[in-house]
Amino acid sequence: MDYIKGILNEMFPKFAGIDGRKSWFSDRDRTKRDDEEKRICKPEMFPAYFRYELPTAIYSSVEFETFVRHFTELPGDDQRRRFFIDELRSMEKGSVKRDDFLKKVSDVVETAELSLARAWTLAAIVTANEVTYEGFFFSLSEAGHVLRMVLRFAGRLPKSERAAFMSECIDKAADDAMAFRILERFRGSCIR
Repeated sequence: MDYIKGILNEMFPKFAGIDGRKSWFSDRDRTKRDDEEKRICKPEMFPAYFRYELPTAIYSSVEFETFVRHFTELPGDDQRRRFFIDELRSMEKGSVKRDDFLKKVSDVVETAELSLARAWTLAAIVTANEVTYEGFFFSLSEAGHVLRMVLRFAGRLPKSERAAFMSECIDKAADDAMAFRILERFRGSCIR
């Protein structure tokens, strides 16, 4: 708690007077430093701390609900796949918004109705050549979200159906690295 108060004292010098504490800096040092540095306590600097707009950096829950509604209204798998691909391509590759979109779809695959979760998973797997791969941090990349969709959906299937589904995903994967990751993850656990 003292650490937090110390930080508040430095960010907002008047706070030090309110809680009766002295800053880590003498008043002379603080005045000199405050004149040289641009800090949040200066009124002209305050807006700089809030200039980034979060809503454009994420795939909002409203956008996601709209996507889910439109996706479920489409009658066939080909139309659903095209809609998914178009939505994915509408966002810049490697962007935070695109990553957030894939994460949201990956998360909902665990709880969505099975036919819908299957459609999302198969739509995502055919985009494997269009998602980013982060090498060592594969699980944190866009491709990691696609792989999680496959794993999560397969985990919901009866064991007797998993091998056929995994085989279908490997066949439809638009990228050999994704097919290899799927095979690698399920080789010992459910393909037996």
